[in-house]
Amino acid sequence: GIRDYKVTGVQTCALPISELRIEIAEPELKILRQGATSFVIGETRPYVKATLIETGGVRCENVALKLKGSAGSYRPVDDRPAFTVNVDKFESDQTFHGLGKFHLNNSVQDASYIHEWLAADLLREAKIPATRVTHARVWLNGRDLGLYVLKSAFDKPFLKRHFGHAEGNLYEGGFVQDIDIDLEKDRGKDPNDRTDLKALLAACRDPDVSIRWSRLEELLDIETFITLMAMEMMLGHWDGYTLQHNNYRLFFDIQTGKGTFLPHGMDQVFGDPNASVINLPSSIVAAAVMGNRVWRGRYRERVRELLPLFHPADDLLRRVDQVHARLRPVLERISVQAAKDHDQQVQGLKSRLTARGEGLVKQQDLPDPGPRDFDATGRLVLTEWNPVSETPDAKLEVVAVNKQIGRAHV
Repeated sequence: GIRDYKVTGVQTCALPISELRIEIAEPELKILRQGATSFVIGETRPYVKATLIETGGVRCENVALKLKGSAGSYRPVDDRPAFTVNVDKFESDQTFHGLGKFHLNNSVQDASYIHEWLAADLLREAKIPATRVTHARVWLNGRDLGLYVLKSAFDKPFLKRHFGHAEGNLYEGGFVQDIDIDLEKDRGKDPNDRTDLKALLAACRDPDVSIRWSRLEELLDIETFITLMAMEMMLGHWDGYTLQHNNYRLFFDIQTGKGTFLPHGMDQVFGDPNASVINLPSSIVAAAVMGNRVWRGRYRERVRELLPLFHPADDLLRRVDQVHARLRPVLERISVQAAKDHDQQVQGLKSRLTARGEGLVKQQDLPDPGPRDFDATGRLVLTEWNPVSETPDAKLEVVAVNKQIGRAHV
C-alpha cells in the first residue's frame, strides 16, 4: 500500500494493495450531496467528518474529507467520487502512514490506473519534485467504489522532502489559471501577500528583454523549470502548466527567493505518441523562458539528455508490467471482465510508450518552429485545428463569417 513509497527510483510493487473503507454519517453525507452534480469553476467544496479504516491496518477517526476533481474527473458523492482526505485537519497529531493529507483519484480519465504513477516516477528521476503515488481499493459506507489512485499531497512533509524545509509561499494553480490570476495560496505567513507572484508576472512581461532575463533568473529556478517543460512535453502532459497553464502548484522558496513549478494531474499523459516537443508554449512563464534563445537552446539540449528515460522503452514496459501484476488480482476480485479490460488498457499503454520513445527520437533533429507566412491580402488561413469543448456545460458554435472565401471560425 502506501508504505511502498520511495523518494527516487522505481517504486516497489511487492506489497498488496490497501483496502480503505470510508464511513460518513448521513448528516455529513447530506452536505456533500448539496454540492454541484458536475464540475463548477470556483466552487467551494466543504470538508466533512469521516472515519477511515484500513483493512488489517490503521483506523483514523475524525478525518476531514471533501470531493475533488476538475472538468472530466469530477463525480458527485453518489457516483464514483474522488476525494481529498485531510487526516490531521481535525486531529492535529493524526497521520495515515506518515501522511497528514492525501488524495483518492477515481482515475476515470485513465483506465490503466498507471499514468500518474509512471509520470511521477519519471519526473523524480529527472529531479523534478513530484508527489508519490500508489493504489487502493475503496469502499464508501459499504459501497464498493473500486480501484483508486492514491496520491500524497503538496503539504509540509512534501516540501521538506524536496526543498529541505517548508518555509515559503505555495500557490495552487486553479482550473486553467495562469500566474496573472490571484492564485489560491495554500501556504505562507500572509494569506493576502502575493508580492512574489506579481513580481514573477512583471518580470515575464517586462518590455526590456535584458531586464526580463535578469529578473527571471532572480525569481525562477531556470534550470529546474527548463527540465519541467522538457518532461511535460515528453510525457505528452498536454493538460499541465507548459501547454495549458493547468494542473500545477508554484512554490516560492523563502531561502532562495526563487519559484519552482510542481506538476500535478497527470492522468492523461502518453496519449499521443507523436505529440510535439518543439512547439512553442503559450503559458506566461513558459513563453517568457522559451523567448530567450540561450534558454531555448538549453531546453532542446535537456530534451536530448532526458531521452534515455523514454527510449528504448524496455525499462518503462518492465515497470508497467510490475504495476499490472499488482493491480490485476484486485481488479479480478472486483470482476473478471474488469481484469480483462485492464489487460487491454495496459497493452495499449505499452504500445504508446514504445511509439512515444520512437517519436521522440525522430523529433531530435527537427528545427524550431518559425513564423507563418501571410498571403498577399495579409491573411493567414489556419487549417490544422479542431474544435474542442473543455467543459461539459460549454456551448460550441461554428459560424460562417465570409461566404466568399468559404472559411469558418469558432
